[in-house]
Amino acid sequence: MDDGHRSVEERQAQTHSMLNLHEMEAAHDFLTELLQSMPAGKLNPSQIRLLLQDLPKLTENQVIDLGHKESPCPICFTSYLALLSEEETALAMDSPAHPAEELGVTRLSQAWQCGHLFCRRDISKWIQEGHDSCPMCRRLLVEPSSSSDSQSSESGVPAEAANIFAQFLRPTDPETPAVGNEHPLSAPFNASFDHDVAFQLFGLRHPSSHQAEEDDRNQYSGMYS
Repeated sequence: MDDGHRSVEERQAQTHSMLNLHEMEAAHDFLTELLQSMPAGKLNPSQIRLLLQDLPKLTENQVIDLGHKESPCPICFTSYLALLSEEETALAMDSPAHPAEELGVTRLSQAWQCGHLFCRRDISKWIQEGHDSCPMCRRLLVEPSSSSDSQSSESGVPAEAANIFAQFLRPTDPETPAVGNEHPLSAPFNASFDHDVAFQLFGLRHPSSHQAEEDDRNQYSGMYS
């Protein structure tokens, strides 16, 4: 392979890497706005206390068995295994930076819940703010009743917006079956981005591979002419 062709490939790889970083930042900003726009204050203090008490602490083996070895928390984008490592390190310290109950990984695991995984710190904060549904799919956190079902269906945020974001981190294996009561959207995620979904969310321009190659050729032809 000649130096000119190698340089084109290196340039393409750098461009794609920068685009993914831009999409990651845009995704974080979008999710922050989405979560902040969701109405809070629906849970009473007793419900908040019970929900926090019922959050399980997942082990590394449990996270892997659920198919999330490489998955990040959908709120902070930190990988679950990194969060577990952080928990282990913090618990070995005399004065950890965060309370023990906010460390590690948890799952919305009750029979009526969706099965999504989160870092305990993020989902605990979400619950303490009074939100009564999952930040990813809007499934109720508390056991539904006939009255609360109708109330929960009136969301201030379009459900399709949350669903589009859930697709942004695409499942690593769409054929992976759901585990137990796990919601379909809690399939394992990876860090690769779907450019079509990114365009729907953020209006990002994503040239086709043919167009990208043409742009690179035009750019480098000027350098070597």
